[in-house]
Amino acid sequence: FTTDCRLDNGGGGIPEKLARYRRMREYALELQDDVGKKTEQEALEELVEEMWNAPMARKPILKKILEEKAWNIPASAFPLPPTESAESVEPKIDIATLPDIVKPATNVELTPIELKGKDEIMQDEDVDVIQFRHRQPDGTVYNHDHKCISADSLELFISGMNHKYKTDEGFGLCWAFPGNCKGRLYPSDVQPYVDPEIYNEYRQKFNYKFRAKAGGAFNTRKLRNNMKNFFVPAPNAQCNLPKRRNIIKQNEKY
Repeated sequence: FTTDCRLDNGGGGIPEKLARYRRMREYALELQDDVGKKTEQEALEELVEEMWNAPMARKPILKKILEEKAWNIPASAFPLPPTESAESVEPKIDIATLPDIVKPATNVELTPIELKGKDEIMQDEDVDVIQFRHRQPDGTVYNHDHKCISADSLELFISGMNHKYKTDEGFGLCWAFPGNCKGRLYPSDVQPYVDPEIYNEYRQKFNYKFRAKAGGAFNTRKLRNNMKNFFVPAPNAQCNLPKRRNIIKQNEKY
C-alpha cells in the first residue's frame, strides 16, 4: 500500500497498482462461479485481461482503499482451498533419522584424486584440486579429466545446494551436472573437503532425496490408477504388484 515505483521505474505508481490488485481480487471471486466450467488457462487469461484494463476505469474507491489500507472485499469472502485427505498427504519425515545412502560397490573404486591443476569453477591455475570420477546412469565412467574443483569451491557448491535441495533437480548430483556429468556426489566423497556442519546437512538432505519411498505407497494416485493390475492370480504364493522403482520387483516372492 505504500511503495510507489514511479520515481524509479515510471508507470502509474500506487493508483495503478491498487486498481490492478483490486480488480484481481474482485474477478478472482467472480470466477468461483465458473469452477468446473472453464479451464484453468481460460480463467487465468481472463484474470490477466481484467487486471490489465483495471487502471482504465479509475474509481473513488481507490482513495478509500489507500486511506484504510484494506481491500473492498474481505479475505473471508474467498473460499478456502480444498484440503487433502489424511491418507493422501505424505507424512513428515525427520531427515536426521534417515539411514545413510551408501555408495554402491560398483562406485567404491572411483575415489576422488587430489592433485595440482586448474579449478574449473574459479578458473585458478596450479592450485590444489580434486578430480572426481563418477559412474554415469548408463554405466560409463566420467573421469573429469582437466575438469577439477578446489576444496573451497566444492564447499561453496555444497553449501549452495543445501539451500535449495527441495527445488533443485540437480541436488546430490555432480557439480558438472547437467552438461558433462550426471553422477551422484556421494556425501562420503565430499566429507574430507567441506566443513563438518555443511557436510552433515548435505548428508541428511542427500539421504532424504534418494531414500526409498516405501511408506504409504497404496495411497498414491499412481498406484490407484494401477489398481486394475493389482488383483491378479497369485499361483505359488507370488504377488504381481505394480512396478515401483527401487522398492519391489515384479513377481517378487514373499
